Formats: sequence, C-alpha cells, structure tokens
Amino acid sequence: MINIGSTIRHYRRRKNLSQSQLAQKLHISRQTISKWELDKSLPTIEYLILLGKELDVSLDQLVTEKKKRERGGKEMKAIMLVQSYTPSDEEGWGNEAKNYGVLNLIANLSKQYPKFEWRAAKFSELKEIFSQEHIDFILVLPESQRKLQALKEIFKGEIRTIRSDEYVEMTTNHIYEEK
Repeated sequence: MINIGSTIRHYRRRKNLSQSQLAQKLHISRQTISKWELDKSLPTIEYLILLGKELDVSLDQLVTEKKKRERGGKEMKAIMLVQSYTPSDEEGWGNEAKNYGVLNLIANLSKQYPKFEWRAAKFSELKEIFSQEHIDFILVLPESQRKLQALKEIFKGEIRTIRSDEYVEMTTNHIYEEK
C-alpha cells in the first residue's frame, strides 16, 4: 500500500486549510481526510484528482512527493515553539492548533522550510512530544525565547530563534500573498 497521507497533509497545510475545510470542499467527512492523512485508507482516483485541484498540485506530486521529503526513511519534523495556541480536536501531526494566526505561521513555515512537517507546541508539551517523535528542528518565536536555556537542556538538535522583525515579516507575508 502506498503512503500518501503525509503528502496530503503537507499540501493541505500549504493551502492553509483545516481537515474540516478540505473535507467540506470535497463533500466528504473530516474523518475521511484524517484517515487518508494517517494512511489508514487511500483516496480513490476520483478523490486524488479532486485533491490535486483543491491543493493546486499534480497527481504525481501527491503520489511521489513524500519520497522527496524523506530522510533516511523518516520524515523530518519541526516544531514552532509558541507560548500558547488554541488546541484542535483533529488528529495527526500538525493538526494540534486551530487558531488562525498559528495556522498562518505554519503555512508560511511550510513554504520557507519545505523539507519539514511543522506543528506548534508549548514548552510544557515538549517532553511528551520527544518521547513519541524524532524532532529535527525547533524554531523559537520571540514570545518563547525566555525558555531557550531550558530548551537547550532537553533538546540537542538544531534550534533557531527568530527576531521580532522576522516574526512580523512571517506573519504578514501570508496576508500580502493573498492579495
């Protein structure tokens, strides 16, 4: 069985769509999108065509893109460390937040750092995440930089902090691109 769930999720996030929004466009349930993204089921060829149209990608990209984003058989995962976010009831990596600002930032990060699958997380969630997932990269937003030293004690991978002016640019790029 081919595994295209993470590719569907990747392109859905790039379009800044929730699972529910994409499901509504395709006239199916959110649970169906979730099953596809978790590789519990596969979309039919008809739905692959509709997915391609809604996500502005070719069938080839949907079916083969995951291989291009893999490293050593594992997807590269990254965390955007935030002070807070509104939790979502959707399943799967990257579906943890439902507030518009965080989703826009994740969409922008997916464009700037396309080799990573992104999710938001609070510092208090990191130990649990680390016990379940291999994390390759953490981006620390200005509001969370007071936790930087504690983060360095529990995470030995790549950490990048962004300045306030970079943060403003990241949050406004999405608005400018839509106009």
